[in-house]
Amino acid sequence: MKVSDCMSKTVVSVSRGTPLSEIIKTFKEKNHHVLPVLDPDGRVVGMLDFEDILKVFEPIDSETKQMLKSIPFIEADSEQQLSTADLSSEMGMLVVADDIMSSKMVTVSPEDDINDAYNQMKVHDIQRLFVVEKEKLIGIVCLFDIILALFKESGVI
Repeated sequence: MKVSDCMSKTVVSVSRGTPLSEIIKTFKEKNHHVLPVLDPDGRVVGMLDFEDILKVFEPIDSETKQMLKSIPFIEADSEQQLSTADLSSEMGMLVVADDIMSSKMVTVSPEDDINDAYNQMKVHDIQRLFVVEKEKLIGIVCLFDIILALFKESGVI
């Protein structure tokens, strides 16, 4: 079975310049866990999830945090606190998808076998893959989509 047989073709996405306030609204209204970030030509350039939203609360980026952990005489901040003290109403418009998105994402082709897609999910410890054809986003396939397709194929449902 191919990825195209079980992928979702309707994908809600955002652009690099989408403001934080709109990203949060989209997560809430669409009840999605991941949003692909597209360039003007429809190519996937990144992705956003809830963890990326939390970056707004972090005064230090994750790479610097990792570097600081390796220095023995510096104590790592063990507890992350969520506070609105450093948030301003302007951040909803000034912080955009490009500022907080992750550029590490995994894509598959619609012609890929679902077993290969499943193995990619296991290797990368993720549950969703963007489906790309000719460099353009055409869908998304989730672990649930694959499981559902296998159950249907085997006659369980």
